[in-house]
Amino acid sequence: MIGPFSGSPPTTEDVVQPLSGEGFRAPSYRFEVLQCVLLLLTFAVGYGVCRLLGCAYGTAPYARILFTIFAGFNIASVFVALQGIKQLPPRSMLKESMANLTISLGCAAMANGLDLALWLGGIAMIKSTFLPNLFFVSALLFGIAGILQMARVCRVPPGIDSAATFFVIVLVYLAIPYLIDPNVFSAGTSGPFNKELVFGLLYAFTIGYMSAIALKIWKDAQGTLRSSARLICLGALFLSFGCAIYGPLFVKHSALEVASHWVHVILALGYYTVGLGIQRMGMTVVEVFSPDQELLSTGRPLVDIFGPVLGMRVYDAMVKRIRESNAALIRIETESQLRKEHIAELEREVKRSTEAEEALRKAMEALETANQSKNHFLSMISHELRTPLTGILAYGQMLSDPNGPLSESTTEEIRELGRRIRKSAGHLQNLIDGILQLSQANASQTVPQIGPFLLSELLDFVVPLAELHAHERNLQFELEVPEKAISLSTDQHQLRQIIINLLLNAFKFTHTGTVTLKIDVSEAALRIEVADTGIGIPPEQQEKIFEPFYQVSTGNTRKFGGAGLGLAIVKRLVTVLDGSITLESEVEKGTRIRIILPDIVIASNQ
Repeated sequence: MIGPFSGSPPTTEDVVQPLSGEGFRAPSYRFEVLQCVLLLLTFAVGYGVCRLLGCAYGTAPYARILFTIFAGFNIASVFVALQGIKQLPPRSMLKESMANLTISLGCAAMANGLDLALWLGGIAMIKSTFLPNLFFVSALLFGIAGILQMARVCRVPPGIDSAATFFVIVLVYLAIPYLIDPNVFSAGTSGPFNKELVFGLLYAFTIGYMSAIALKIWKDAQGTLRSSARLICLGALFLSFGCAIYGPLFVKHSALEVASHWVHVILALGYYTVGLGIQRMGMTVVEVFSPDQELLSTGRPLVDIFGPVLGMRVYDAMVKRIRESNAALIRIETESQLRKEHIAELEREVKRSTEAEEALRKAMEALETANQSKNHFLSMISHELRTPLTGILAYGQMLSDPNGPLSESTTEEIRELGRRIRKSAGHLQNLIDGILQLSQANASQTVPQIGPFLLSELLDFVVPLAELHAHERNLQFELEVPEKAISLSTDQHQLRQIIINLLLNAFKFTHTGTVTLKIDVSEAALRIEVADTGIGIPPEQQEKIFEPFYQVSTGNTRKFGGAGLGLAIVKRLVTVLDGSITLESEVEKGTRIRIILPDIVIASNQ
């Protein structure tokens, strides 16, 4: 290629290539689309005329009309291409490329026109001579040269991806004959028109190679010539696809049927689209690269001042700097826009987070209000139930006491009834006390009343109660505590409630055996352990045993009674005292609960 770095005068490409794509908006494809629509309408009219004349498909009149229209558009594509060639500057690779493509169209037009003339003149049947095929081969050679030169003009090297595309095209075009006739390549398909099959596939694969390069140009071409190059590429694709269908048709169809086939619409569209692409190439050069255009007003004075070589180097450097500045400006604007979008997204996220926090705060306030209302209700209802319950317990005691004030007027049956009333009322009182304790443990205002006391004071209250329950149930109660005096600093009432609830729970679920209370000291921590030989707890239910109102099973609840609050209250109180609780249990072997309360031992004396 002649260029500014070879010492030769600059050509059109040398001047215009730096300006490709800048300051010029490529025209729309409206003109080309209208031309192609006109082509399709012409074929539609041809098919309509055949129908009106009553020509059957595959007959000579039908084939003459359709093939004449096809050849006419092939010849018209040459004249359209010549209109573009005349606009291109001489001695340029662009004109050489378009000239080769125009010659290729001309050779194809001569082949189809010669075939039609021999047939209409009665000299030879259509598609029966070799002479048109020679023109087609020449068309392929000029077409390959033209498409390769156009790739150089568009700065698009073919590369590996073009080879891969060509391989895919070959596979597709080999599959098309099988779709038309699965036996197309078998030995029994010989016929008078097998040369058309061979040449058709040759055209398809050769133009397929051109199409592979065309697709590469379509994807990678830059600048104002891209729209024109894409039209030429599209035409090449139409031609290769049409040839892939055209050749195999001769295996199962006569020459007249092939001449009547709709594949000629695709081929005509391919020829004409290539011609329109060449025409657009000339129109683009005239519109964009004319010396009257402002885009070239700077380049020409530079050439006049510095000479053709140095002038174009200066021109290229100026254009390069302008492009770099423009690219930097676009990059800065893009980054600024991205920052704005990022900031806006952050603001939206902060707003959503703030709204979520506000909603959560309101929900927590509502939950706290509801919890306080629940605790207040439980406390109130517990106190209200205690008043009549106290009377029931008193009357039950009076009826059951054989030495009481009513002993002279009661019988043994009435005293038994009184004992039952007292027992049921006592059970009800335990339930009410448990609900009240749970509400107090859950209350947010619950604060331990820390104070010093001796462990022995606590045991003086707990041990008699435990021994009484052991005696009533025929169980053994064992106590293991340090012999030395232990002084504690914690909420005595809550600690006593923890131990009593653990012991009552152990006595309730132990039929036979022993309930053990073990207390020892480790540094400043108090360790409490309550073990029993009762029914035990299944492993899958041990995690739920500290939940309020939970019982191991419905059967156990009915048999042993209670609302399932004892261990839940213990868990709450241990948490309030900053302690920890663990459980070990085995079914039918017993349960062992350990509690550690840190930093409550303040003195240990012999």
